[in-house]
Amino acid sequence: MTTAESTRSERRAATRYPIRGHARLYWPGGDSAQVVLADMSSSGCSIIGPALPGAGTRVFLSLDIGGLPNVRFPAITVRREANVSAQTGAVRFDLPKSSVGGLDRLLAQHTHTARTPFRVLLIDSQARTRERIALALRAAGAEVTSVSTANDAMTRLRAENIAMVLARGDLEGLSALGALSRVSPGTFRVVFGRGSARDEAMRLNLAQASADDPCSAKCLGALLKDRLGASAG
Repeated sequence: MTTAESTRSERRAATRYPIRGHARLYWPGGDSAQVVLADMSSSGCSIIGPALPGAGTRVFLSLDIGGLPNVRFPAITVRREANVSAQTGAVRFDLPKSSVGGLDRLLAQHTHTARTPFRVLLIDSQARTRERIALALRAAGAEVTSVSTANDAMTRLRAENIAMVLARGDLEGLSALGALSRVSPGTFRVVFGRGSARDEAMRLNLAQASADDPCSAKCLGALLKDRLGASAG
């Protein structure tokens, strides 16, 4: 087996950890982009972001991990061209081999001590908007399940430990909020979209909060700050 084949084999065998959260990717020329981590191992990680550099670009990935702020990992971007529409890609760490074991232990410890994930159920009949909102929610630190219908929403609520529901104020979203308010009144429910639909949902007590722009970092911060703190406690 050649050295290159051995290295690829080691990367495939590396334990992948469900690290979630946001990070920043830097590359030559002063460019950078906020990205969402999908998972991570001692050899690299999957990322989601709106503006990823081309395959083979040498980059730095900066993130907070294991209580150490702004850790910077030298890496190479590896774009997944088959899935460009989802703006996903990967970075392969370019680290000394002697550091791999230490990083693996750090990732394992971080995963072991991480707080319970904050899970959001997103209901939106528009696929493109679902993707944008889910990306913003993951950047805010939430785990997201997205569906397009009220029936799917009820199925996911029964199968998962959902902390918050975020629903568009259309027919499917309002139907889902109505059903969820009856079967799971303790789930925090947020409606977004047209002002008249939001007002009606609030008047009927189908939702406890409304959001005019769920993709706005400021809006998400206001919605998630207290809820994330409550779920950690």
